[in-house]
Amino acid sequence: MRSKLKTDEKLLLIIRRHWIKLALPFLAWLLLTIALLWWLHNGVAFIIILVTAIYPALEYINWKYNLWAVTNMRARLPVAFAVPIHLSPAMRRFP
Repeated sequence: MRSKLKTDEKLLLIIRRHWIKLALPFLAWLLLTIALLWWLHNGVAFIIILVTAIYPALEYINWKYNLWAVTNMRARLPVAFAVPIHLSPAMRRFP
């Protein structure tokens, strides 16, 4: 986690997004790879394959380091999904 725990705070749960989120970028890259190797039999296909492999790699890195943590005092969500605690009953501090 990016922020340190407070003195009385205990880490209850750390989770990631489901691994199936990685399947679509990888399958799209795999289909592109098969299509390029089928139609292009030269070095250009390999260059395109290597460049397009960046997208699934970035998605994997995003998946690996995007952690959600729940403590006994707060729920730490990614910044894009964070809502003020007073707006969501599910996000209120634990007693």
